[in-house]
Order: sequence, then structure tokens, then C-alpha cells
Amino acid sequence: MKLLALGALVGGVVGEELNLALPAVSKAWADELNSIPKAWTAHVSPRFADVTLGEVKQMCGTIMKGDASYNNPLEDKPRDDSNAYIPAEFNVIEQWPDCADIRPCP
Repeated sequence: MKLLALGALVGGVVGEELNLALPAVSKAWADELNSIPKAWTAHVSPRFADVTLGEVKQMCGTIMKGDASYNNPLEDKPRDDSNAYIPAEFNVIEQWPDCADIRPCP
């Protein structure tokens, strides 16, 4: 039954064009699912209350690079490593000799 609910959320009718601007969940959708006897209860999760199907699709990783609607906010974030100090060598055993969880590999 959970797969049925997921299918209703993500796909609608097979072959039908999905309107990604629609809300991901709604009270009516949860009520319709709850009218079907099952072992769980559908509800409008606060996490998805104000989210569109397109945003959920993006969260699931189903919009891949090359797709016109692909967006990865991490790619747009410039990195400033100008003040970063990275040593030429680093030995964790020397850095934290009293840490019992750090041991040489056999």
C-alpha cells in the first residue's frame, strides 16, 4: 500500500504528463488515502506542506545533470579556500596520542 501512495504522489496516472508545479501533498490527498483500509495513516507532513512535486523530484535526485530544470545549489556556492591551512603532512596518532580509538592499522 505504501508503494501505491508513493506512486500516487510521484506519478499519478501512467503516461500522464506530471505537473511539477502542483503541491506535493494536500489534506484532500491524505483524506483520500485514509479512506482506504490499511495499517498506516496518511497525513500532510510539515516537511512537504509547502513543497511542489518538482521540488520533491529534485530532492529525490531524479532530475539529472543535462535536464533543463536541473539545479544543484552546492555547485553555485563559491568556495573560498584562501585562508585554509592544509599541512603537507598529518599523522592522527601524533596529533591525538591519548585517543584510545586511534590505532595503527595492522
